[in-house]
Amino acid sequence: MVVCQPMAQLSNQALLPSLGSMRADLDLSYVELGWVVAAFGVARLVVDLPAGGLASRWNPRGVLIVAFAASALGSALGVFAANVWQIGGVRLLIGMASSIAQAMILAWLVGGSGRAARGRVMARSEAFFSVSGLVIPALGGLLAGSFGWRIAFVLGAIAAVTGMLTLLVFTRAGGAARAVGVDATQTASKSAGPPLQSGWLELRHGGPILLSAYLSTFVVFFSRNGLLNAGLPVLGADMLGLQPFQIGLLFSTLNAVAIGAVLLGGRLGDRFGRYRVLGPGIAVLLASQLLMFFIQDQVTYVIVGLVQGVAAFVNPLPASLLGDALPARQRAHGIAVYRAVCDLAILSAPAVLGVTLQFGGFAAAEVVTASTTLGVLIVIWMLGRTRHQTLGSAATVRLPVDMAADSPDFSFTSELRLRIAANLAGLEPSLLEPGGLRHAAVGVVLLPDADGRACFVLTKRLAILRRHGGQWALPGGRLEAGESPATAALREIHEEVGLDLPADAVLGGSTIS
Repeated sequence: MVVCQPMAQLSNQALLPSLGSMRADLDLSYVELGWVVAAFGVARLVVDLPAGGLASRWNPRGVLIVAFAASALGSALGVFAANVWQIGGVRLLIGMASSIAQAMILAWLVGGSGRAARGRVMARSEAFFSVSGLVIPALGGLLAGSFGWRIAFVLGAIAAVTGMLTLLVFTRAGGAARAVGVDATQTASKSAGPPLQSGWLELRHGGPILLSAYLSTFVVFFSRNGLLNAGLPVLGADMLGLQPFQIGLLFSTLNAVAIGAVLLGGRLGDRFGRYRVLGPGIAVLLASQLLMFFIQDQVTYVIVGLVQGVAAFVNPLPASLLGDALPARQRAHGIAVYRAVCDLAILSAPAVLGVTLQFGGFAAAEVVTASTTLGVLIVIWMLGRTRHQTLGSAATVRLPVDMAADSPDFSFTSELRLRIAANLAGLEPSLLEPGGLRHAAVGVVLLPDADGRACFVLTKRLAILRRHGGQWALPGGRLEAGESPATAALREIHEEVGLDLPADAVLGGSTIS
């Protein structure tokens, strides 16, 4: 999936160096060229939300194969395009196919990777996309010198067919269905019954984590496609007199730094919690933007430019947080909104940058971008403060104490831990037939109270929840893909009551299936 991600839109990247040649060959005006370039992004933005509903009706593997086939067809037609309407129509078709492919791949990656490794998987996806962004335009420009601008569409068709064959050979429908919470048998037969995926309004249950993911997504893409990818090159050329090859060398180095930062961000998110790392990541992004005010010469330009690569640390976290905030059957819709936010930021960032540069100069552009990032950082901080209230309330319950002389001692001591471990070691759990039930993990958390006696934690669910609203329960929840019951229980304990417990804190770990 990571390798397939850029293949549905490879022709778009390969065409960038040859836009001038294409304009001259087709005798396009600058207005017509702008329409052709924008067609790809507009098509993606329009299709993003409908694409999220496809996984609730069909298996994402099948949808993805069709999207790659459409991209291959569009690229093949692009080879023979002879006027503005034909090339614009081709770009619309490839843009729609790309949007659907991105939605399916991201939903598959987020759901199939499992919570324990989700950050690293999304980081590798982001890193591979960055590598393709370095290699494909250079390859397209090199080949265009010998074969003309149409070679970009030849490369796009080859890539799309390769992606389609990769899916057919190396993936299975059942794995795709499980990743998005759809039963493969029901999907294939389209049997009657309730919808397999919750509606769009169910996304509200993603709460502060989901909202933080969307806000951080916007600010990451807004900064990348505005101040970084457009503002920084213009600043180097207009104010410092740098040559294109010098700016290109800086951006190649910057992207190499960014790839390392992305991989580090994914790993640290898995290690310390993605929601915890998100705030510091946005703060690093804000600091990198503020440093642009200190660019005075070529040396500071290079140093501040490289710091922008370090700010890519935050890039893999928003998509990973979607998987944390939503159950499997809501992730396709969540990913669709994520893609719409991405494309909205991608389309709006250059326009905002152009207006601010025209009427206020570079300082105004930097202020607008940094202010947007600061506002998002403040909102995420405020959401973090209210997150525990969103999860519900918690209480501790004392273990029963019999004042008789021979009653067991429930003081919170190492002896109690040893006694519990011994009792659990002799426990023979009752096994039940699965019967279609979901696998879940529940933790009994023992803590000392003010008097040093052991008590266990209960959580009270919000009254507005559709299932078991207002009830008291032990912290726990369903197992994510690739999780053990112990890992899932520790994760749920952290999410519901804010306790970070190490793996060696688990006693017993009895499994009932």
